[in-house]
Amino acid sequence: MPIKQRQIEMIDTTTQHSQDERPGAPLLASRRCSPTGNVYLYSLTAVASIGGFLFGYDTGVVSGAMALIRAAWNLNDVQHEAIVSSTTGLAAIGAMSSGTANRLFGRKPVLLAAAVVFTIGAVVMGIAQDFGQLLVGRCIVGYAIGFASSTVPLYLAELAPANMRGLLVSVNNSCIVIGQVSAAIVDGLLSGAPNGWRWMLGLGGVPSVIQFVGLLCLPESPRWLISRGKTEQARIVLQKLRRGAPELEQMVDAEVEEIQTSLALANGTAGGTQQGRTSTLSVMPQQQQTSSTSTEMAAPPPSASAASDGSGAVTLRDLWEVRKQLILGVGLLTLQQLIGINTIMYYSVSILLQAKVASVQMSIWLAVPVAAAQLVGCLIGGALIDRVGRRPLVLFSLTGAAVSLALEGAAFTLDGAVCELSNSTTAAALDEPPLSPALKGLCDAKGYVTVGAMVLYLLCFGIGMSPVPWAINSEIYPLRVRTACVGIATAANWITNFIVAATFLSLQDLVSKPGAFWLYGGVAVLGAIWLWRAMPETAGRSLEQIEAIFDRRT
Repeated sequence: MPIKQRQIEMIDTTTQHSQDERPGAPLLASRRCSPTGNVYLYSLTAVASIGGFLFGYDTGVVSGAMALIRAAWNLNDVQHEAIVSSTTGLAAIGAMSSGTANRLFGRKPVLLAAAVVFTIGAVVMGIAQDFGQLLVGRCIVGYAIGFASSTVPLYLAELAPANMRGLLVSVNNSCIVIGQVSAAIVDGLLSGAPNGWRWMLGLGGVPSVIQFVGLLCLPESPRWLISRGKTEQARIVLQKLRRGAPELEQMVDAEVEEIQTSLALANGTAGGTQQGRTSTLSVMPQQQQTSSTSTEMAAPPPSASAASDGSGAVTLRDLWEVRKQLILGVGLLTLQQLIGINTIMYYSVSILLQAKVASVQMSIWLAVPVAAAQLVGCLIGGALIDRVGRRPLVLFSLTGAAVSLALEGAAFTLDGAVCELSNSTTAAALDEPPLSPALKGLCDAKGYVTVGAMVLYLLCFGIGMSPVPWAINSEIYPLRVRTACVGIATAANWITNFIVAATFLSLQDLVSKPGAFWLYGGVAVLGAIWLWRAMPETAGRSLEQIEAIFDRRT
C-alpha cells in the first residue's frame, strides 16, 4: 500500500468514534523507535535538558546563598523577599514571551538565547556589589528560566518518537530536580568559604556555557521546519533522529506526511469552517486521495490562516478552538503548584526547624535527602510514563500527595502544648495528667513523621505530578497554537508558584500549620477527581493522533 494512502487512512481511523484511549493505540511505523537505537537522540536530550538543570539550580541555590548575603549586607525582610521572588516573577514574563519567540524564530534559537541570558545573569550575580545589582542579576536569570522551562519540553516532544516522548520529556524534569539537589549540596559545601555566596550564584554560568556550545550542534524541530516550508531540512533531521529504524526512508516519508496532513487539516479549519477534522480527507474518493501529490500536501492553501501552520499570530479565536486542551494544560500546571510543592522545597529547612527536628545546620543538611526523594520519584516516573501511561501516574501521585500532606498536618498537631505534656515535670506544673503511653509515643515519633511525610510527599510528587504536567503540555496542542499555549500554561505555573510561595507563612498564621498542609491535601484530592474525569490517556500516540482525541471531545 502506498505510504501516502496508509498515512491518510491512519489519520481517518484515529478520528473516528473509537473511544480507545489506552496506551498502545496504533502508531505510525515512523513513530516507533528502539529505546537503545539512537545515540544522537539521547545526546540531543542531554544537551537540551541542561536548561532543566539550570532551572532547578538557580531556583534552589538562593536558599543557602541568602543566609550569607543577608548577614553580609544587613538586608531586611522586604529585600530578602524581593531577591527570592524576583526570579519567579520574571520567569512568568519569560514564559509568556517565549511563545512568540518560538513561533517566529524556532526552538533552537530560543534555547541558545536562554543559555546566553543564563550566563549573563550568573556573572552579574557573582560580581554584584549591592542589593540593586544582585536584584538585576536575579531578574535576568528569572527571564532565562521562563524561556527554558517552556521551550525545552516543547523541543524534546517534537523531536522524540511517540513511544519515547514521555521518557525524554521526563529527563528534563529529572534534571530540574537534579539541579535543586545540586544547589543544596553546593550551598552546604560553600557555606564556610569566603564570599561563598558569590561562587554559589556564579557557578550557574558554567552549565549554561556548556549548553550553548552543545546547542550549536543540535537541529531545529522538524515540525517547525515543515511549518516554514523547509521540508527537505526536516527530512534530514528526522533521518538522524530515527537512524537505525527499519525502512528508514519510508518511515521518514510517512512521518513528514503525517505532519503535513495535520497542517493541511488545520488549514481547513483555520479559515472558519467548523467541520470535523476528518471531513477534509474522508469525503474525498479513495482514488483522489491516493493520487494527491506530496507537493500538494506540503504547501498549505494560500487562503489558509498563517496561524494554522504556526507562522502567524495566534488570535483569541485560535485559543478558543483549543480551549479543551488549554484548560487541561493550564489546570495541570496550576494544580502542580497549588498542592504545595514549592512550599516544601523552598521552606523545607524552615518546616524542619518549626517541627524542632534538629539544629539549624543539621536541618540544612537534612534538606538534601528530602529533596533527593523527588529525584527518586522522577526517575521512577520517567521509567513508567510511557509504559503505564500518564493517567495512572498522575492519579497515584495526587493520592499519595494527599495522604502525605495529611500526615504532615497531623505531625504538626502534636506540636506545642500537646507534646509539652509528655514531660512529667511540665505536666505537673500545669496541673495536668501526664500523656498516655500511646500519645507520648506519638510525640516521641513526631520528628520521624515530619521527615517521613516530607519524603513520601516528594517521592509521590516526583512519580506523577512532576513529569506528567510538562509532558502533557508538550503534546496536546495543535502545531498552529502549540508555542502560544505552552507559553500560557508555563506562565500560569510560575504565577501560581509565586503566589503559593509568597503566602505560605501567612497561610500558616491564618489557618494554623496543620491547616495549611491539610488545605494543600484537599486541593490534591479535588485535583485527582477532576483529572479522573477530564484527562485522556496520551501515551504511545503521535502528536497528531492526540490532536484527534480532543477533536472527538469537542
